[in-house]
Amino acid sequence: MNILDILLGKKKTINHPILGDLTSQRIKGNNKTKTYSWYGEIKLDKKHEKTSLFLDGNNSEPNSAQINGIVELMNGWETKHIQTIEHKIRSKKLNLNNNYNNWKSEFYVGMISPIYSNHKKLEFEVTLEPINNQQEGFLSITYKDNEITELESLE
Repeated sequence: MNILDILLGKKKTINHPILGDLTSQRIKGNNKTKTYSWYGEIKLDKKHEKTSLFLDGNNSEPNSAQINGIVELMNGWETKHIQTIEHKIRSKKLNLNNNYNNWKSEFYVGMISPIYSNHKKLEFEVTLEPINNQQEGFLSITYKDNEITELESLE
């Protein structure tokens, strides 16, 4: 054990069958009521960049409701959520902006992070970022209770 582990605690890693390795911030002690941050990376699409995942949890594991929410988002991405995002882009007339004409092929899910959670409600921010880092703008999506509820363009 090194000095940092003794002073600041150790990081823990769990392997989730769908999300892969999820690693905690440094944890010291056995207080199960304290909230810790957990993070990981996944690839939603083979041709795009990795998606960063952030979750809340305790000293032993990430919040299971948040894990289930992210898995649900991933499972419905192609079949449900892409159409909802497309509809919201068109209703806000963002498709008239050259940055978002071909968002399905030019953007990837960069991050999924909880906004607010408890056992009754789950709310995440999902960012769609351009694959080409020279391109400006990105989309911020609110995913709440297994639905895409809001979409905002940030440039």
